[in-house]
Amino acid sequence: MPQPQLRPFSSPRCLLYFGKQPIALATGFQVRESITQFPIEALGDVYVKSHETVAIRVSGSFDTMHILSRPLSGLTDAAGPLWPYGSTQEVINFEPLTVTVVDDLTKRSVLRITSMSPESRTWTIATGSVMMENGTFVAIKVEEHRSPIL
Repeated sequence: MPQPQLRPFSSPRCLLYFGKQPIALATGFQVRESITQFPIEALGDVYVKSHETVAIRVSGSFDTMHILSRPLSGLTDAAGPLWPYGSTQEVINFEPLTVTVVDDLTKRSVLRITSMSPESRTWTIATGSVMMENGTFVAIKVEEHRSPIL
């Protein structure tokens, strides 16, 4: 009798590319796009006449898992570090990144986030030198981007 093929119940689903360099498998990735509407009002009328869009804000978070010896702050590409670390000046001078989120199964890009700037990081250290690194960010724009990455 053939043995049933085992499949993971849950696994990383997307790769994060910072520029053109794949950085990590993401176990979770969330992006939020919020649109701020300003009410247009008229004197003598209690009802709002309309709304005007005044801002679009992009923010989000990611959860990655990697080996302890390669923290996100230690990774670089041709332009420099991929997450600021160290002195105040390094954090202030950090250039925003373009991040592409790629579906690990189909190898197709799903989202492109432009002018991403880091906001915070948290770490969880587990047994066997595996470390979970989570980060939050702000960005200028998020776009659906469905094309082959490879």
